[in-house]
Amino acid sequence: MTRSRMKRLFCAAIGLTLLMGLTACATAWPRNRAPDSAAGPPEPTVLTFMHNWSGPSKVSTVYMERLRQFERENPDIRIVEEAIASAQYKIKLGTHSAGRKLPDLSVVWPGSRLIRLVDSGLLMPIDDIIGEWEGLLPPEALQGFTVHGQTYALPAIQNFDDIIYYNKSYLLKAGYKEFPDSYGEFKEMLVRLKELGITPIGLGNKDKWPMSSAYVSIITDRINGPSFLQGVASGERAFTESGFVRVLSVIGELAEMEVWNEDMNSIDAIQVLERFLQGEVAMVISNSSYNAKLRIDNPNGPQVGVALFPRFAEGRGDPARSAGNIQMGIAVNSRLDPAKKEAAFRFLKFFYDESFYRSLLMENILVPARLEIPEDADPSLREIIGLTGNGTAPILDSVVPLSVKDAVETGLVAIVKGQAAPEEAAQEMQRVMDQWLNDNRAAD
Repeated sequence: MTRSRMKRLFCAAIGLTLLMGLTACATAWPRNRAPDSAAGPPEPTVLTFMHNWSGPSKVSTVYMERLRQFERENPDIRIVEEAIASAQYKIKLGTHSAGRKLPDLSVVWPGSRLIRLVDSGLLMPIDDIIGEWEGLLPPEALQGFTVHGQTYALPAIQNFDDIIYYNKSYLLKAGYKEFPDSYGEFKEMLVRLKELGITPIGLGNKDKWPMSSAYVSIITDRINGPSFLQGVASGERAFTESGFVRVLSVIGELAEMEVWNEDMNSIDAIQVLERFLQGEVAMVISNSSYNAKLRIDNPNGPQVGVALFPRFAEGRGDPARSAGNIQMGIAVNSRLDPAKKEAAFRFLKFFYDESFYRSLLMENILVPARLEIPEDADPSLREIIGLTGNGTAPILDSVVPLSVKDAVETGLVAIVKGQAAPEEAAQEMQRVMDQWLNDNRAAD
């Protein structure tokens, strides 16, 4: 073979090899890309969500149905839930926040608890999407979830903690066709009920908050007016003032009269409602969300009346006001990446739309949204709306810091057990309030 022929064959072989290589590369690229197109849709964005909707209530049922609907209509977002019983939820939320390990979404309360989370840098404001609810939610409905001028959650329901549900037949036996409108007459009625062998008021104070929320909040407003608690929280007023000592004296007076069930510190707010339904107590002071349970779903519902705490002769507050706040906000973790933030905001826009508020209203649950009452609404819903539509008094634990709330609740238990006089309890409450004010002024 000549040298020139060998050179031509060698070059041809190289060319064939290169051609085969290019062909292989050309066919290998589609094979490497094929799995992407065959893998299906991308993995969904996962949002962790901690809530307290595990209880058997109509409110929780509406929430969970809404959550499931979102999952069905948004398959690209997956919600991983952690459902905590209501009694333990606030403790769990506090533990997570202390460790700076909040889930992506959390149920939060307005007021002092929210402020603490915001000031710790744990939550993300939702001002970027707040325009979605213009016209549906009035500005005052957002105030409780607004901190330092930014909004961090939306309210689901409007709740009032001081509704007195009473057994009409028991009051008739005591000689009362209507609920007394003064504290003096109220005490006389309680005495009469006791004489008939009826426990006048059911109280489930195991978790301590019922007495501070349902009793102290509204009695404070009745005696001292609407701005007292805010004044205490700002340092302009004090628990040791005679007006608040009078509030604590009312609690002590009711305890001395033995108007509550003996085991009031051993049972919770749900258990005492069952006792009321069973006719074991003449009345309970609870929140408006239980209107359906006690008056609509109850076969003896027409025998259940509603009232507000009566007026005091020396009172500076409006006796028509009810103590309430907005509830069930969902807050967003401040550390979400852009994809999770977009998913979280999409969830909020879906969850809190007009149909959500309508579904709550149809279950006879009060909402803060601007909606017409359905024509076929139960008369008891209209009655509750009328009862609570004359102004709102603040709930104590939505105004004062958590440490102060705990001090108030501890002091109330001590008063009820006869372990502290009202003046002594007030001094300890103010000591804790002063300590909080000093600590926070130093931090500023």
